Amino acid sequence: MNNSKGAFQLSLSFIIIIVFAIVLLTLAVTWLQGVITSVTGLTNDLTQQAQSKLQSTFSQTNKNFAVWPSSYKIE
Repeated sequence: MNNSKGAFQLSLSFIIIIVFAIVLLTLAVTWLQGVITSVTGLTNDLTQQAQSKLQSTFSQTNKNFAVWPSSYKIE
């Protein structure tokens, strides 16, 4: 009789721990989703600002713009 009571308490504690872990996991995923959304919005905003600045800069000049490495490595 005493062994079954101990087994029941162990399983009840296990269930409580699992429920607690699921709640914490849900909170963590919700928080992470909010952080990712804000970072994505900031990145899109900065990209749009950079593109508009580049477009306005190059619309005022006739110079070419290129990016290339300062040196080439030939093996």
